[in-house]
Amino acid sequence: MTKVIRCIEAQEAWDFEVDSNCDFEARTETEDEVLAEITNHMQSVHNWNELYEQDLEKARALTIHDE
Repeated sequence: MTKVIRCIEAQEAWDFEVDSNCDFEARTETEDEVLAEITNHMQSVHNWNELYEQDLEKARALTIHDE
């Protein structure tokens, strides 16, 4: 089953104010891969480099969906 996390949902979970119009969705086979993909997106597109383990765990619990 594919795991999905949307940029807007990640921003909300992390209380980031980056880009409320971003329609990026990370889609992979595992939670770890989807978190890596959203982290890469946040760093490369939104220049957000302050992601910590607790942020990733919060996103894992609140925003990753099965598709």
